[in-house]
Amino acid sequence: MTTLVKAEKYLFTTFSLLLLSYIAYKAIYSPLTNDEASTFLSFVHSGKFLPWLSAKMIWSANNHILNSLLSWLCYKFFGISEWAIRLPNLLALLVYLWVNYRIGSKLHNFFLRWGFWISLLLAPYFIEFFGLCRGYGLSFAFLTTGIYYLSNYFKTSDVKSENRSLIFMVLTLSANLNALNLYIAWLLILLVYKWLYRKESIKLKWLLFRLIPLVYFTLFALKLRNHGELYFGSGEGLLFSLRSAVIILFDHQKHYVYIITYVLVLVPIVPLLISIFKKKYFSLFTITATMFFLYLIAILLQNIILNINYPTERAILIIYPLVCISLFWGIQELANHFKYGYFSYVLVLPLVLAVLKTFYSTFNLAGSSYYYLRQEQIPHSFIQHVRQEQEKHEKPLLIASPLLNNHVWNYNNLKEKGKLNCIQSPSNENDHLADFQIINPVGFYNYSTYYQKVAVDSLKDVMLIRRNPPVKTSLIQSFSSKPLSTSDKFITLFEWSLDSIEAESIGLYYKVKIKPRRLSQRILVTYALNDKDGNTLYYNQFSINTAIPSKKSEKVIEFSQYIKEVPPKSYRLTSYFWNIDKKPIEIESAGCDIYKLHK
Repeated sequence: MTTLVKAEKYLFTTFSLLLLSYIAYKAIYSPLTNDEASTFLSFVHSGKFLPWLSAKMIWSANNHILNSLLSWLCYKFFGISEWAIRLPNLLALLVYLWVNYRIGSKLHNFFLRWGFWISLLLAPYFIEFFGLCRGYGLSFAFLTTGIYYLSNYFKTSDVKSENRSLIFMVLTLSANLNALNLYIAWLLILLVYKWLYRKESIKLKWLLFRLIPLVYFTLFALKLRNHGELYFGSGEGLLFSLRSAVIILFDHQKHYVYIITYVLVLVPIVPLLISIFKKKYFSLFTITATMFFLYLIAILLQNIILNINYPTERAILIIYPLVCISLFWGIQELANHFKYGYFSYVLVLPLVLAVLKTFYSTFNLAGSSYYYLRQEQIPHSFIQHVRQEQEKHEKPLLIASPLLNNHVWNYNNLKEKGKLNCIQSPSNENDHLADFQIINPVGFYNYSTYYQKVAVDSLKDVMLIRRNPPVKTSLIQSFSSKPLSTSDKFITLFEWSLDSIEAESIGLYYKVKIKPRRLSQRILVTYALNDKDGNTLYYNQFSINTAIPSKKSEKVIEFSQYIKEVPPKSYRLTSYFWNIDKKPIEIESAGCDIYKLHK
């Protein structure tokens, strides 16, 4: 084993502390992305994330089970905050730093060691998953650790290393279902070693402990497929998926893409063949490179036989640690085998330089390094401004955005204890009815007649604008319902036969006093316009769960929505609660005022 001098150990420690501080800062202060907010609202907040054990669980590929479990524990201990639900992945970064130090320190050459560490620890889009509430960061750390302990087992025959490898591989699988093929590859390598190489008999108990996790998560994957959740990915080919991952890793620097992709895939092949020829079957490099190529073969076969899409760039990132280990350890094998093999060090330069350039160009403390994720993040200043403005008004302000999915906004509404109104999407960029809109600054000219700028976040390319002057309103109808206690799936709030408001814009102001039995039950408010034949001309719905801060309290919830230009032939406006889980609800009062909106 290579012995690192003290100076290099201190340098790595300093490097690690700086990186940990950077990711920790982003985990604490960066707003949530859409997938994080969806994970929190669907699984962490509700506590329903265990397949077949959680009643009425949402079957979604967004449920990275281990991440949901650990984030749920942190949420219960520390409350609702970005840093709390991201804490499990941040702690996993410590594991990741440790295992990469252990692996990298065995590389004999200083240039290879630091090229390896830079590639694995500074690739922005990859390393930032350790600061997000997703299963990816956990899986990156646990997969690398599982491989490290497997190589230790092959080297020392220490059963403890084998058991640790099993534990970390199961943790990897529970954090990221994309690791299913890697777990199978890991198990095949282990079986070949014990059965064919060592001629050991395979005990049933030993085999069951390794097959049960595989069967469980395979059934989970099949269940997700039955619910239409495994449609993600592309049918454009394996190389397309690999290139997509390289593009997203290096911030769309397309002139690097082909060079890096071919280097990552092709370079390890020669040293792998050399290692096999020299009968070094179970070294760290050999097992890592074998797992990498078995993974590629598996997704090819899945597409050909089962018609499963090739993985998205985000899903295929799980093999990035394998790729880097294969590349750098493969280069070391070449250098050891050939007289002038050290010239092969130049093959890692495209990757290392691309990582350094991308890290430098995307370095920031406010949001994701990846452009599309940055756009999903609502700046905290926007939320604070809307909340402060809301405090000056009795009725909920209308909020709209053509950019955002409502998960991020709903998370912030829950965090603000329901003080923000539910957000909705405008029908087009000339929709000028909402009190506030979050838009791309480039499109502000479409809004400038009716809106003024409030705040701009140039990093995320988003702008908060405010209606000036406010939309004028006139009351045209009011409805109220009697108190009721029910577990019905659909609870009608009102029905209204329309009269002479075609092409008019209307606003709906709800005021509901409700006491759900459980905060986790899912309640949607739905409103729809139908013609005389019952055909739906307009339909919208939104969740009010995030407006209910405590399951023990009875609270008046207020929220507003608008409909721009009632469609022709509209005959009836209907609104109802959709009690998805059909659990008991106590409604003391429910009313809705309908206003005509005048620009």
